[in-house]
Amino acid sequence: MINRTMYERLYQSIKKHLSTHNEFNPIVTKQPKGTKFPKVVVNLLTNTNTVKDSNGFISHSFVGIEINVYAKSLYLNGERISEMKIAEIIADDCSFVCEDIYDMKRAGYDPTPNIDEDIYRITLRYTATQDDKRNVFF
Repeated sequence: MINRTMYERLYQSIKKHLSTHNEFNPIVTKQPKGTKFPKVVVNLLTNTNTVKDSNGFISHSFVGIEINVYAKSLYLNGERISEMKIAEIIADDCSFVCEDIYDMKRAGYDPTPNIDEDIYRITLRYTATQDDKRNVFF
């Protein structure tokens, strides 16, 4: 059984945290559509079953999450804020949710080249082991 419950919870937690704690109010989505920035795209990279007993009582999966933060420079209170600074602040907030709330392990935090040089992009990757029966990371 593929269990996407924790991915959905994480997605909703990132969306809620950014809407209440981030001054740039990024759009949080699962697909990189649209032209409004900043944007945070949350994807499930892998959901691989690693442990399963023959009785069906235990099922653990290795889960990988990728978060792409896209930002353009903007003016806030008359001051220009660079796309790099905006992306870093948003990435830090995403990191707080993944690491401090969900106790996931960071597998990567990389600036990623983008074809549009006006857009700065950071890619974050997180991993965790999920108990498929209890819907928790550990």
